[in-house]
Amino acid sequence: MVAVSPQRGGSTIEPAHAVGATVIDGSGRDPGDVDVTIENGRITRLGTSSAHRERLDAKGLTMTPGLIGAHVHLGLSSPIQPHFSLQISAAEIAADIFATTGTTLDAGFTTVRDTGRVERGAVTATAKGKVRGPRVLGTVNTRPTP
Repeated sequence: MVAVSPQRGGSTIEPAHAVGATVIDGSGRDPGDVDVTIENGRITRLGTSSAHRERLDAKGLTMTPGLIGAHVHLGLSSPIQPHFSLQISAAEIAADIFATTGTTLDAGFTTVRDTGRVERGAVTATAKGKVRGPRVLGTVNTRPTP
């Protein structure tokens, strides 16, 4: 599954109509094959559409609204022992955080609540679209990571 978040550095998608995807809509209904209209990177309609848009064959794919991760620690993306014993650089820690934010987005999470006080620069870089990742909520550390 790939989450698309244009305002956060993801791919820009032209208006399209995905056909044949299994949709899990979060309502509690059983998943089912439903046509989906996508505009500006967001699902805007379930069901058939009369508008002429690019038709995407989504058979075999699963679509769901953005997931929210309520308890993550993006700042602890590096191995714990080297991280806390200052055996890895701030640049490597940042690279690990950004790899994790991209993986988190690819898993379908478009918003996360970081409970580990991730460094503010990592949150800002993601929010500005400099790196791929979900929207990050929660308390941030204003001091740079050593």
